[in-house]
Amino acid sequence: MKKILYVMMILMCCTCLSIGGNTTNVYAASCTAKKHTGFHWVVTKKATCTASGEKCNVCACGKVRNAPTPTAPLGHNWVKKKGYYQCSRCAAKKK
Repeated sequence: MKKILYVMMILMCCTCLSIGGNTTNVYAASCTAKKHTGFHWVVTKKATCTASGEKCNVCACGKVRNAPTPTAPLGHNWVKKKGYYQCSRCAAKKK
């Protein structure tokens, strides 16, 4: 059940993003209060080593609190190999 709710929240957030970032007012039967609680961050675009990502703050009922918030790039995680370094996330190499 939690997995289904999580997927629904992501879809709601993506729908919000596709219509210009406006918030939606969708009230499910599970959220009857006028004041929403239990907001949590949902990643809408994963960050990579070099590119930033995005996340939204979403209520359990699916209401998106704000526009997407950018997240910082992860940066490379260099691991020493024989004669070079390699990123453990994206397999980039450097000497």
